[in-house]
Amino acid sequence: MMARVPDFPSLERTANRIAEHPFFPDKCMVIQECLEDIEHRFRQGELSETQRTRLIAILATG
Repeated sequence: MMARVPDFPSLERTANRIAEHPFFPDKCMVIQECLEDIEHRFRQGELSETQRTRLIAILATG
C-alpha cells in the first residue's frame, strides 16, 4: 500500500501551526526535522521549488 502524500495546503497549515506554536524545549529539533522532510519531498519531486521556498519561509518565522 502506498503512503498518501499530503497536499500542499495541508503541509502549509502544519508548517504554520509549528511556527506559531509557543516555544517548547524541542521546537528547534522539530523545525529541523521538518526542514529535512521538506528537502526530501523536494528531491522526490513531491514539492515544487516555489512550494519548498514557501514552507522554509514559514518555518523560519518559528
